[in-house]
Amino acid sequence: MTMPVLTPGQPFASASPALLVENRLAPGSYRFELVVVDDSDNASVPAQLLVTVLNPPPPPPPPNQPPPPPPPGGGRFGIDKTVVLDPNLLNRLRTRTNG
Repeated sequence: MTMPVLTPGQPFASASPALLVENRLAPGSYRFELVVVDDSDNASVPAQLLVTVLNPPPPPPPPNQPPPPPPPGGGRFGIDKTVVLDPNLLNRLRTRTNG
């Protein structure tokens, strides 16, 4: 079964009461209008629906990565900007400096 492709500004007629469309719409606003015609060619009042397609959210940031290994051969020392504070160590330092 082939799926219909809806094209903005182009009418689409179908004898089936169900419609499955799988084409993707670019971000923006789209107005859909439905008119039903019976066996005697009587047309219904158009029913309109405004659909807004949003931009997809940005991808999440990459997970935290470990720091890269040092260069081969021992090269220059780098500066590690990671600071780890151990509350127990801070208490011991305060005790020693206070007497």
